[in-house]
Amino acid sequence: MKAKHRLKFLLLSVMLVSCNASQALKETSENERLQSRFEEFKKEGWDVNSDLLWGYFFKDPDEEKLRPLSKHLEAANYRLVDVAHFDGDKDERAGYVLHVEKVETHSAISLAKRNQEFRDLAAKFAVESYDGWDVGKVK
Repeated sequence: MKAKHRLKFLLLSVMLVSCNASQALKETSENERLQSRFEEFKKEGWDVNSDLLWGYFFKDPDEEKLRPLSKHLEAANYRLVDVAHFDGDKDERAGYVLHVEKVETHSAISLAKRNQEFRDLAAKFAVESYDGWDVGKVK
């Protein structure tokens, strides 16, 4: 290999390792945060090893962009709770939030995976963001 090509290959390899390490660090950080939250739930008396009601939120300034995603999630057995308008503030512009929910059991690791799946799904449907989750007890 010519020196110029070896250098390009080396730089590309370093960039890929750096990106993979950065992603792994983000995943570890998210896993640690979620593990901490699950420990808090346990201390509050929640049975985190059983079914809970998990809510998931997606945001976009265009309500119409949320509709195909909503249909996709409903087909995957998520219940549509609402598509609601929210007012903007100094940190965020106004827009719409899609709220779906599903009764399921999660661990910190499975919730981290679900979060990544939903970030990927938001990108696939060209929705501005997956905004996170909430959880409640099943009634």
